Amino acid sequence: MPALAGGIAMPNLSDILLYALGALAVVGAAWFALGSSWNLRRGNEVLRWLRQSLPALGERTTLQWLGTSAVKLTIAQAKDPFKDLEVVIVMEPRDVPLLWLYGHLNGRRDTLIFRGHLRQPPRPEIELASTRLWTGREALGEVDRKAWLPVTLRQAQDAGGADAGAPSTQPYVAMSNGAQGQDLLNEWFARSTRLAPGLARISVRRGAQYQLQWHSSIPDLKSVSSSEIIHLVRQIGRQASQ
Repeated sequence: MPALAGGIAMPNLSDILLYALGALAVVGAAWFALGSSWNLRRGNEVLRWLRQSLPALGERTTLQWLGTSAVKLTIAQAKDPFKDLEVVIVMEPRDVPLLWLYGHLNGRRDTLIFRGHLRQPPRPEIELASTRLWTGREALGEVDRKAWLPVTLRQAQDAGGADAGAPSTQPYVAMSNGAQGQDLLNEWFARSTRLAPGLARISVRRGAQYQLQWHSSIPDLKSVSSSEIIHLVRQIGRQASQ
């Protein structure tokens, strides 16, 4: 450390860099701890909200935390109309600031996902995805739109007010493989957005990894019950199988 006249020591560049790196390390560790704690609280809050309604899906549920940003509930022997089902709660990566900022700016929100297989193969095939939310955009990137019939949604739902954090206006891309799929998709869309304005995706496919998927930003837990959401997902599964 060099000294000026009069004996006053001035830090050199390497010392300043060392102090800066130390400060960044402290801030990063604090952010990680706070973000992880926030996600764990949020995940447990949603689990408590789901708990009383899970028996409607199946008697035995296996819970698995995937780091601090996701928790998966696996129901191997699900009730009709499902053969098996997963419920996944995915939180924003609040423990990593740059990932959180990038994801948040690109439509990543705390998300509730139902995905599984039906006891009977679905008759219609449909895809509905939000272009504003991350799971919707991921779905659109995997679909060959030329192979589908576009569906005009009869009810344009404004997502303002009821959803915690989703964008206020949600444009959707909707597709089906026939007229029956168009009618059902409009019905499912209207019912879903009434309960979950942050709807991100509805997918019913015969040959995909999951035959049925329903994704939404986590709805307002105080105004929407988990039994209403689960009842809706089961109804979609039943209608798709008929």
